[in-house]
Amino acid sequence: MRDSATIVARGPLAWASLESTEPRRLWRFVVPVVAALTVLAGANSPLPYFALYPGGATPVNPLVGVPADRAHPPQGQILLTTVELQSRPTVLDLLFGWLDPDVDIFPEEQILGDQTPDQFRQVNLQAIDDSKDVAIAVALRRLGFPVERVGSGAIVEQILIPGSPAEATLSPGDVIVSAGGEPVSTVEGVQAAVAARSPGQTLPLKIREPDGTATSVEVGLVPCPEEVECPPGAGAVMGVALRTKDQRFNLPFEVRIESQDIGGPSAGLAFALTVIDLLTPGELTGGRRVAVTGAINIDGNIVPIGGVGQKAAAVTDAGVEVFLVPESNAAEAQAHAGENLLIIPVANLESALVALGRIGGDLSALGPPR
Repeated sequence: MRDSATIVARGPLAWASLESTEPRRLWRFVVPVVAALTVLAGANSPLPYFALYPGGATPVNPLVGVPADRAHPPQGQILLTTVELQSRPTVLDLLFGWLDPDVDIFPEEQILGDQTPDQFRQVNLQAIDDSKDVAIAVALRRLGFPVERVGSGAIVEQILIPGSPAEATLSPGDVIVSAGGEPVSTVEGVQAAVAARSPGQTLPLKIREPDGTATSVEVGLVPCPEEVECPPGAGAVMGVALRTKDQRFNLPFEVRIESQDIGGPSAGLAFALTVIDLLTPGELTGGRRVAVTGAINIDGNIVPIGGVGQKAAAVTDAGVEVFLVPESNAAEAQAHAGENLLIIPVANLESALVALGRIGGDLSALGPPR
């Protein structure tokens, strides 16, 4: 009986033990699975960052159209360079990006500022449209054709010197229509009025505010600080970034550039060189494939651009051996270039042409700089 009693007694005790320990064993499996699913879900959740990847190297020649009776199609190629910008990457994207030396990660606000993603896209599309117009004008002027720039004033795009008199007087969106008592229709008109004065003097302006209100103001001029990129030889500056409103150029003949879905201003130099190459006999690149990046202004100066490290990586992957970049971007480009990629820093259109001549380009049809 003792044995039976023992068996009977053990039966319920064993069952009770099973009921109390089995859930604990189950949780040993459930908890890691739930944790893994949670991590996986988080790893695929978008985060407020942008990831900048190498893009590609695209031949510009097929994108440019000039009159058939003026065209001299080259055998060589000038290539514009692009980056890929991924918005809202996941945790996994960020992890792989941080491990890849050719990928840069930026907080969303650093890229967008106070813009929406759609506004950011529109700004970049407008920037490449503006760069095409400027590139065509610069190229035609270099070839000796008359090109008139017209507009309806100079828009204040950004205050460059915090605490300057301009910050207390002007706001982004204001349109300068008169400077120093003279009507102005382009940025050059404002620059000429500034150049005629010295630091410490004031410049009378007439502006049209975004709501249409017309106002007369006086802006104090300051020396150009080291941290701000000013025009060469600048003495006094207002400390604002300006853009010609409703900018357009009166051209001697039609030149078209198709930019497809590319945005931003950094293809400007590539566009200008391609227009010159198509309108002149000879091989501007010496028959080679030459990658080019850099924004260009109406004076022909090359402006630094972003993403040059990614562009150098893309050019290397494309097997191109020469890459023209803005001077201040050269070190970054070199850090991401393959061992067979020659990085050539350029400061303006003329130095870019000279660089092409040094690698075998034919400049004989260009004549001296104008």
